[in-house]
Amino acid sequence: MEPHEIKPDTKLCTIIGMSAQVGIARKYFVKVFKHYNLNIAPIALNIKQEHLDITLKGLPNSKIQYSYIEPEYQKEAVAFCDNLDNISKELGYIDIIEVDDKMANGINFENDVRELFPKEYVFDNNTMLMVKILLITKRWYKIEFDINDVPVLMNQ
Repeated sequence: MEPHEIKPDTKLCTIIGMSAQVGIARKYFVKVFKHYNLNIAPIALNIKQEHLDITLKGLPNSKIQYSYIEPEYQKEAVAFCDNLDNISKELGYIDIIEVDDKMANGINFENDVRELFPKEYVFDNNTMLMVKILLITKRWYKIEFDINDVPVLMNQ
């Protein structure tokens, strides 16, 4: 989504990482939002390591409700969450932070992704990411998706 396409009714989410603006997660979010005709802009924030603390500490008091955390910060981001789901606690990293009532909630989708595939399925990083983004979009924006759309979305 281009800046001129953002309208007053456009919903926002953020992607936090070192190279979030050019990362594959941003590309996948854009593909998913377009595929499902969602008026949502993923705002990619390129955050250097020295600015990560202030960025994550500030999330609960900002207007940002939904943030995807790039892999390079997923372990560190755990320390900035007020609450963690059980899988985040178990694996020691989060995929997203949701802010609700000034509380940062860390959530991990690894097990949710694995439950959608046969036990013997071997994931590559890109497939795991695309399915996570579909699950995140379902959670945040109430879409229903078909798992068969994964290869289509990845190859668009």
